[in-house]
Parts: sequence; C-alpha cells; structure tokens
Amino acid sequence: MLQGVKKVIGYHVQATDGRAGKVRDIIINDTKWVIRYLIVDAGHWIIPKLVLISPEWVDRISCEEKRVLLGLDRRGVRGSPTPESL
Repeated sequence: MLQGVKKVIGYHVQATDGRAGKVRDIIINDTKWVIRYLIVDAGHWIIPKLVLISPEWVDRISCEEKRVLLGLDRRGVRGSPTPESL
C-alpha cells in the first residue's frame, strides 16, 4: 500500500476553483500506518510555497489525469498549515 501511495507524488493538486500546486511528499504515521498530510508545493501562487493538506480534504484522486482533487478552494489551501508548524 505504501508503494501505491507514493505514486501520487508529482500529481497536480486541483482546488475547487483552480490549480493549487503539486504533491511533493507525504507524511505518514508509521505506527498507525495512516497518511497524515500531503505536502503540496503551491509556490507558483502563494508564499510560503509548501503547505500541508489533510487527506480529509481530498475528494478523489484521478490516476488517469495524475491529479488530486480537493474539496477545498484556493483560499483554504492558502490557509493550510506549513511543514514548519508541525
């Protein structure tokens, strides 16, 4: 399963109102084996450029389009925590 999860690294991230970046990495709780966050590089339109996206905010993943679709708008992405906040 972990190997399958890693396939989303590099996928485009789509907010409800436009592109929001690319998946750069994944934070996994290795004791419970759950995904904690997707690390998204949103640097083309916000600063700081890396934000943490909870899996709860993901509506679906399209492997065909290599895209992660969020149930969150770009304002929500902008307000997401950063890796430094952990």
